[in-house]
Amino acid sequence: MGLDGRIVLLVQAGTLSRRDPLITLRAAGMRLICVDECKVSWAADLIESWILTDVSDHVQAAADTVAFMKETDTSFDAIFCYDEFAVHLTAVLAEHVGLPWIPVATILQVRDKFCFREACHAHGIAAPRVLRLTIDWDRFKGFVGQQDDSPRGPCCEENELPCSRCVVLRHAFEVESDGDSGKSSPARPSNPLHDFLLKIRQDLDEADIAFPVVIKPTHGAGKLFVRRVDGHLDLLEHMYNFVRFNVDYQRRFHLAHDEAEGIFVEELIEGIEVDVDCLVQKGRVIFASINENRPALEPYFLELGGRVPPRLSAQQQKTLVALTQSVVGMYGTSVTGIVHFEAMIEGVVAKPIELNLRLGGAETYRLVRAAYEVDLVLEALRMQLGQVLSPSRFPATADYVRCAASINLVPTWHETRALLATQEVDPALTADPAYVAHQLVRVPGTVLVLPPESAQYLGWILAAGSTPEEAEEGLARLAAMVKYTLAPVDQN
Repeated sequence: MGLDGRIVLLVQAGTLSRRDPLITLRAAGMRLICVDECKVSWAADLIESWILTDVSDHVQAAADTVAFMKETDTSFDAIFCYDEFAVHLTAVLAEHVGLPWIPVATILQVRDKFCFREACHAHGIAAPRVLRLTIDWDRFKGFVGQQDDSPRGPCCEENELPCSRCVVLRHAFEVESDGDSGKSSPARPSNPLHDFLLKIRQDLDEADIAFPVVIKPTHGAGKLFVRRVDGHLDLLEHMYNFVRFNVDYQRRFHLAHDEAEGIFVEELIEGIEVDVDCLVQKGRVIFASINENRPALEPYFLELGGRVPPRLSAQQQKTLVALTQSVVGMYGTSVTGIVHFEAMIEGVVAKPIELNLRLGGAETYRLVRAAYEVDLVLEALRMQLGQVLSPSRFPATADYVRCAASINLVPTWHETRALLATQEVDPALTADPAYVAHQLVRVPGTVLVLPPESAQYLGWILAAGSTPEEAEEGLARLAAMVKYTLAPVDQN
């Protein structure tokens, strides 16, 4: 089935890191019309027309899309998106314009990470134990807004507001002194940190979950607000930050209030974290690539890159593909498209972490293409156009063409803001025999927003070779050719 001349409704262009898939679609002759809140300059040469709308208002976005179709006499052949913040709107628009896509009900079930884990348990799939956290949002927001007069330590004396650690330390004595009694001292009123901790101690005991744990929001992506928590002080600090920065988080992912305020803890499981990037047609996995992640940078689990194929046994890889099929199968035949599944494996025991009904982030698209010569985006569009794809069309997980390795450029700084002062790329980078691709998404002068408020990366580098060792050696050479420096942000 040909792709040339097909008209695709693209839902939100996303960031510069998504330029490669758009280049591929345009090179295949597809015409792209994008629904977004504004025109995106980096995609201007790839998008034929824009439907500008309020993407957070799904009813309005659907009305504007239908109006565009009538005014321009346009009929779409397929609908597509690749980012987490667009998957729900894509499902809504698909229903309004009569195009095949994953149903809204399935999207909502999968996007809620807490509900996803509960679904795994209900289907007999071993998953981490979880506990949803309930907090008094009004009291927490009021508490956060009253901290202007909190003492500032050397870590934050230049900041407009005290840092979260100073705020929490100020109130921690109350928590510790009253923790055993379960009551607030009559000499002072209770505060949300105190009351929350007393409750969470009891709830964790009842759920048989012990520190260390992982705390994360029910919705979102990119490890935003995900953190390893080793004790009560870490837990309080994270909750304070989650409330403090929640408005921006809600706006970024176009979340409803109940979605944006959802947060839970789960037991910390050990093992090797992997991504299974696959093509699924009517609930059946027809191609799967396993990316062995490099150990994440804790406590915020910042992703540092990975390698395909993984350094896992054939049995471990079969276990992961089988787990992927079991998890996707929970939703019957409703899933068709690209799936990015995250799991942890130790020995021959694998457990699910997340299921994402979209393309993986950053270098995932090029990583799979480099290792298997499979274009996830083009194949997904073929399925959206109604073509039935046979598994025999694709290589088996073990039949990679090249070994590929990637690294994410993750800035680390002692504050939540840092200035990208310099960034230099050796001209010899692209001439190296191991080079596949790279992308830098920031420019010097950019103020980077770092954990716990956000987790902005600088970009990524991808290398390949005939053996895993060759790919890793090449990646080390390439990484040494990209240099950058960070500096404090001028407060004036």
